[in-house]
Amino acid sequence: MLASTTTQLCQAVYQMTIPAEKEGRWGNVAVEMKWKGACHLLETPPADASATVIASVRSGSALSSMHKLFLELSFLGKIISALSNGEVEWISEESEKPAVPVAWTIKNLIDTIQEEGSLTNAYVLESRDGEDILPLLSKNIIISERSDYDFTDRLWKALLNCMSTADLVCSLRIVFQALGDGNLQPFVDRRNKTTIAHMVREAFTGRFSSPSLMGIQPFLFLAEIGAEKLRRDYIHIFMSQHLATFSSLGDLMANEGELHSRLKTLEKFHLVLEMVSLAAWSLHPSVDVLNLMARQMLAHYQHHPLEPNHVFRFAVKTSEVLPVLSSSLPVMWCVETKIPVPLCDLYESQMYCLCATKPFLYMQDGCGGNISMFENNRKEQMKNDHEKRDIQYCLVYRQENVVLL
Repeated sequence: MLASTTTQLCQAVYQMTIPAEKEGRWGNVAVEMKWKGACHLLETPPADASATVIASVRSGSALSSMHKLFLELSFLGKIISALSNGEVEWISEESEKPAVPVAWTIKNLIDTIQEEGSLTNAYVLESRDGEDILPLLSKNIIISERSDYDFTDRLWKALLNCMSTADLVCSLRIVFQALGDGNLQPFVDRRNKTTIAHMVREAFTGRFSSPSLMGIQPFLFLAEIGAEKLRRDYIHIFMSQHLATFSSLGDLMANEGELHSRLKTLEKFHLVLEMVSLAAWSLHPSVDVLNLMARQMLAHYQHHPLEPNHVFRFAVKTSEVLPVLSSSLPVMWCVETKIPVPLCDLYESQMYCLCATKPFLYMQDGCGGNISMFENNRKEQMKNDHEKRDIQYCLVYRQENVVLL
């Protein structure tokens, strides 16, 4: 039993379990708890403890609710790069050859639009057995794709199946031929400022002129509609889930500017949503916590570039994380006792720290030397899909004394 007559500062760090993939980890999430006064080692943090979520995230995990958007964003990045070097890596490991040639898909899209007679109404996306619904983020949130796709959105989705530059050129030629013949009069959003949207409006007035498809021009057409489609996708997710306000999405609201700059902006907003998805998956917090995390990251990226492995700290309500921690064991648990020294403004201290990892780099595996080993035998039913497990701890003891001369 630890003495309770002196000031005791306690700290516990819990590492949330994130499955690893062959491509690497999705990210890391830990919860740091701090409070005063402990009755025994490995005491569970009380309800009045302060809680901080410490997290980093990377894009690309197949576990993420944002994975489909990540694939589209990656493809957009390749197309924008082609504006500089004229080359595109069309086939990736994650790509599968479409069952139907992309040119046929474009012709079917044109036929569908003709049947819809979509002169006045936006296309409404239909979910097919949940295919167009992004995975569950948390018990309170389901993110679905936008239902108000216009023509360039639908064209981008079709052109994602291009396997070569020839596919892209052929598909665009079919579209421009249909516009020139008056066989295609699709809906485009009034805020859509892409070149193809402008051509559609010209086709309505009979002033359409078929553009050149030489050089990098096809890539430019494709990059514009992709950037516009993803811009609206991200706005939809942030606003529909109350993760941000219009003012905090300032850069994302702009649909003009240099494409490389717009891509960087999209990548920032995507990483924010990756963090939200990771936190929802590992912590199951309320929407208020996800909103706080999104706003804090958006504010950070207003003034900073993307930084690999940047670690964010989010102060959250203890009640948001205690349910998860009750089924977890800390990877570090420390208590420091501070004793005031008479006649001066100094303290002597004693600290006990239990670490699940080697506390010193020079130590061999197994925590050899004079460091005592303690095995925590606390077993309880693990919730939230966590397994029962024991943890072996290294006990580190530190004492600081004051000598008055």
